[in-house]
Amino acid sequence: MEEQLTMRGKAKFGRIVNVAICLAISLMITTQIFTVVANGGNDKKIVNLDVLDTLRMQYVNHDIVVPERYEFSTTGGSEHFSFGELKSPDSDYAIITTALLNGLETTRADYGYPLYINSGYRTPNHNDAVPGSSPQSTHMYGLAADIDVRDEDGDGDLNDDAQAIKNATDAAGATYSYIGYDQWGNPTHVHAQWGSYPPQNYDIELSCPETSKTVEPGGTADFNITVTNNGNGKDTVTLSVSGPPPSDWSATLSTTSLEVECEPGDTEESFTLSVTAPSDAEESDSAEVTVTATSEGGQSPSVTASITVTVTVPEFPAGTFILWALSLGILTLFLFQQRRGRRESKIRVPLEACRGCYQRDSMMYVATNS
Repeated sequence: MEEQLTMRGKAKFGRIVNVAICLAISLMITTQIFTVVANGGNDKKIVNLDVLDTLRMQYVNHDIVVPERYEFSTTGGSEHFSFGELKSPDSDYAIITTALLNGLETTRADYGYPLYINSGYRTPNHNDAVPGSSPQSTHMYGLAADIDVRDEDGDGDLNDDAQAIKNATDAAGATYSYIGYDQWGNPTHVHAQWGSYPPQNYDIELSCPETSKTVEPGGTADFNITVTNNGNGKDTVTLSVSGPPPSDWSATLSTTSLEVECEPGDTEESFTLSVTAPSDAEESDSAEVTVTATSEGGQSPSVTASITVTVTVPEFPAGTFILWALSLGILTLFLFQQRRGRRESKIRVPLEACRGCYQRDSMMYVATNS
């Protein structure tokens, strides 16, 4: 009997221990701090399982950059735009940037009418639910807003109102804006954003498989040059030729501006530099041309590529001299034969020697029969 009680006691104790262990594990899971990998595995962030970081986990699940905790808030706004109208409908936390608020206030002042926001900050989950939204939308980082288009001037035409709002956002320094339309072609909203997230990193490079070529006088050397965008966003690159070539040389670019994307497999654009030597160039004449590429707004150091073109004059083929000699001999015999019987004959033949058809020398061939 005592043995049975002892066994029952041990079993009961074992169940209590198991329950305690389960509770402990549950508590640990609830409060555990663990590492998540965001932004394609490049940025590691420590995430606590609370309401805010549950929201941040949405960014992890969407494989996009995870904002820091301090970037979120539950209050904010400006004189004419409240936190409530700018936050996402499915969260009490939001990212509302100063750049967005300043842009909206400036837009409102320039437009002259109230602005009505139909979408400001969006959680990644809410962004997914918005038709046509970008998976990288700046709405998720508090940098963009969609502004309702209303007939403020009362003329029954929304197009002029939409264009006026867009013009005002552009004047307010919007980095990107467009007018949205419904299925019938009516303007519904103006999307405007101020900045990018993370901030644009400008990083480009120039590459040229051949940096030197030779040409004959008057010839043109073409160089295929590639611009690679190593930054984190689309870049508009300005191209120019610096260090002008010597007099009578010319250097031209196939374009002076390129838009280079920053998507996997689409980070390069090419252009052509053409360098032409003058027709009277001498052997070993050369020109060095420097091509400069500058990122959008000059926000990164320019990169350069130096190109050298050297002139080479083709040698006059030795066989041509033999042909000339034979031709002149035959011509001389023919002309003397025609003048047979004359006391003395002189034959004058003007000649022009040509080296590669670029350098010419004139001479007079004289043959005398006495």
